[in-house]
Amino acid sequence: MNRYIITITMFIFVLFGIIAVGVVVRFTIVKPAGFFLPKGRIVQKGIRGNIDGNGTFIVYSKLIYDVQINPIYLNPRLKPQFIQLFSIYTGIPPEKLEERLRGNRWIKLAEVDERQKMELIHLRRYLSLKGFFRRHPQTGYQMGYSIEAPREVRIYPYGNLLEPVLGYYNRYEKEGKEGIEGYYQLYLAPKQDGIIKGYRDVSGNIIYDGSSLTEMAINGSPLHLFINPIVQRRLEQILDDAKQEFNVAEVVAGIMDARSGHLIALASSNRYNPNHIRREDIPRLAPAVIRHLYEPGSVMKPITYAILWENGLIKPGEQIYVHRGRWRPKWRKKPIVDDVPFRYLTPRQIIIHSSNIGITKLVLRIDGPTYYKWLVSFGLNSPTGVDIAQELSGRLQPEMVYRSPNYRSVTAFGYSLMVSFMELLRAYNVFNNGGYLVTPRLANTPAPPPIQILNRGTAQEMLEVLRLVVLKGTGKKGLVPGIFTAGKTGTAHISKGRLGYSFDSYNSSFYGFANDRFGHRYTIGVVFFKLTDPRYFASQTAVPTYQKIVKMMVEEKLLTTDFNSTTLLPPPLE
Repeated sequence: MNRYIITITMFIFVLFGIIAVGVVVRFTIVKPAGFFLPKGRIVQKGIRGNIDGNGTFIVYSKLIYDVQINPIYLNPRLKPQFIQLFSIYTGIPPEKLEERLRGNRWIKLAEVDERQKMELIHLRRYLSLKGFFRRHPQTGYQMGYSIEAPREVRIYPYGNLLEPVLGYYNRYEKEGKEGIEGYYQLYLAPKQDGIIKGYRDVSGNIIYDGSSLTEMAINGSPLHLFINPIVQRRLEQILDDAKQEFNVAEVVAGIMDARSGHLIALASSNRYNPNHIRREDIPRLAPAVIRHLYEPGSVMKPITYAILWENGLIKPGEQIYVHRGRWRPKWRKKPIVDDVPFRYLTPRQIIIHSSNIGITKLVLRIDGPTYYKWLVSFGLNSPTGVDIAQELSGRLQPEMVYRSPNYRSVTAFGYSLMVSFMELLRAYNVFNNGGYLVTPRLANTPAPPPIQILNRGTAQEMLEVLRLVVLKGTGKKGLVPGIFTAGKTGTAHISKGRLGYSFDSYNSSFYGFANDRFGHRYTIGVVFFKLTDPRYFASQTAVPTYQKIVKMMVEEKLLTTDFNSTTLLPPPLE
């Protein structure tokens, strides 16, 4: 009898087991018609790519979740304990939480990241079990805090570093604006959001079975800059000091590796904090290094000299009559004037002493169309291709205009054309790398190949000439012991349109080089925009600033002092 009962019992257990398995199979695989199992969908938001300079994050993104609550649903008796617990989990001071919880409507209590969000979900479950939340009068549900869908936040940990060249992120339009952020918008933007879809279990979790779907989020690509953040910040400090000393509208400067075109630092005195852009920052959003076009003045003379040398139109050591500093040719209404009344100058001395008359005598040796073609080859009528959004192109006069000796003359000493800082930095770099025009680059992304526009002998001649400017001419304050320094000054009146030129406002600049015997070669530019200080000459403003930059580069080990400071010849180009 006992054996019979045991057999019947085992049969019943087996039968129930078979029925249970059948039910599971039926409901999870076949799902009978009319049966309701709720579906779930979780979105994992893709975020914008990070930007780093020399391995240091300059910009990064993260997801932020808003935590909202209506204070009337908090249990008044347990409110102090809630504040203490919430403060521990979020790091928000208790007094701030208490102030926020004084109202009687839904408020944003906190902003939390992904880790804090998960912790707050677990905290909410605990608080609900312990009666911290009241029930809704209609639905009967406990009304705790809600955690909203994530939003991307772009974080600039170093504030105004590299601005306005870096640009900013517009969280409403969800795209980068200006600068590097704007130029690499498609590169940095997230490629897709991640999605998890499937049926939910009774706890609301997705059931990962054959019917579920998972697609991973694809974030934006990371961007690696050649910018050295330490050098960048120190350069910005030098420009800030110069702006304060001379009360100038803006000072810009850049350091370029001569061979590669990589920009080690590119700075402005007029910066803003992209974490908190104010109304007064709006004029500063556009980078002056690519968007401020100006007449450059005497820094154009070496470019003209190089064109003539390349075409065999200059004889070394020849004597050129410069009319004791004042000359009015028949094709010109007003005389051309020099600061120093020399009688004769050699071609090199014309550059050393920045003679307007001398460079005019030289440029008249070349015909207008050929001169125009060479200016174009130096990149002075087109964007440089630097990876900064919305770069403006410099403007030359139409080719036919240069048939006029007057226009060739004024262009040769830096008027009647408009250039940008980046265009001239790129043009001068040709002299420092054996004659190649390179595309300036901030980020480690493909760039067009260099184009040789001068032969190596012409580039060598230009380095020697510009070295003499520092040893004997207007650039003496740019001499740095142990480093090959060379370059050219330019001080230009600012045009007032039909009213002529201002005599109380100037643009002063110095474009030059800093090389050492160990193969380091840098091209450096400094420009003071709208200078009204009585010390407006570039020899008093841009040149000392350039010298400070070179000394800073020595301190930061970009250059090594082991060069004879009186030597004319530059270190050999490897």
